[in-house]
Amino acid sequence: MEFLSRTVAYSVASMEHSAQEKAEWLAGFREDTREQMLGLVEDSLTYVVEADGERVGRLRVVRTADRVFVAGIQIRSAHQGKGIGTAVLTGLLKEARDKGVPAELHVSKDDPAAERLYTRLGFRRCGEQGDDYLMTTTSR
Repeated sequence: MEFLSRTVAYSVASMEHSAQEKAEWLAGFREDTREQMLGLVEDSLTYVVEADGERVGRLRVVRTADRVFVAGIQIRSAHQGKGIGTAVLTGLLKEARDKGVPAELHVSKDDPAAERLYTRLGFRRCGEQGDDYLMTTTSR
């Protein structure tokens, strides 16, 4: 994936801040996100998404034998609408197809634009969890 030009799997443990600053920063995230960012989730990686040498977003992925789970994708607002998120997700969808497993993600019920993008890329709703829709692709 060209937008993931290098794996910059970052972890909170390597951040150059005090323990209190790290704790305050992590407090703003959901528990599952905090666990992934702390490296507590097996098979989870966080990538920095780059375009033209600039950091424009991040991607969290959990890869297991039976799925590729997009745990989070964020593209900075100034870089949205330029095809970056689409390219990253297209690469993950190809990876899932090549492995013969579904790609899965959650999308906020309050984010119809993201849901439209995911639907256009081949995801479909398969359930609900709290404020999110669960979405999946077929494994082939």
